[in-house]
Amino acid sequence: ATPAYYNAEAAKKEAYDKAVADAAPVLAKENATQAEVDAAKKAVDDAKAKLDGQPTNKEALTNAANADATATKATPAYYNAEAAKKEAYDKAVADAAPVLAKENATPAEVEAAKKAVDDAKAALDGQPTNKEALTNAANADATATKATPAYYNAEASKKEAYDKAVADAAPALAKENATQEEVDATK
Repeated sequence: ATPAYYNAEAAKKEAYDKAVADAAPVLAKENATQAEVDAAKKAVDDAKAKLDGQPTNKEALTNAANADATATKATPAYYNAEAAKKEAYDKAVADAAPVLAKENATPAEVEAAKKAVDDAKAALDGQPTNKEALTNAANADATATKATPAYYNAEASKKEAYDKAVADAAPALAKENATQEEVDATK
């Protein structure tokens, strides 16, 4: 099947299918005249010439399911979103792959897959990661804490544990796309 057929208007596809079906008995007829064969062929050719389907444009869906999906996953809207919303987005992107791979995908199928990706993307509700409390705790507060008797008179193991906690905060602070969950776990 070609895009001219599978993307054609329904009435034009039906006319073509009918012309092909009407030609079958002529082909099967042992003693068909040349005029019958020519008439059947002309009917099929005429109906075929009227098929007006265009190739399906998959460019927008390809972008939404590939480059745009990669970029989206690097945003707080995605990585700080509720798990169910991330899963819905991931599923919509994954569900686009078979549509993109389908040779004779219709515009309606492509549009439906693109809409599913777009709707799932719009539903992502993650907010930018707030590192302020962790930054304060790991920098100014840590410096002030180390100047207190509670710190410098503490047991060595407790000072080591505090120093380790402050040091463990550094990777989360340095990570550009740290999730809120990662930052909160380090506080």
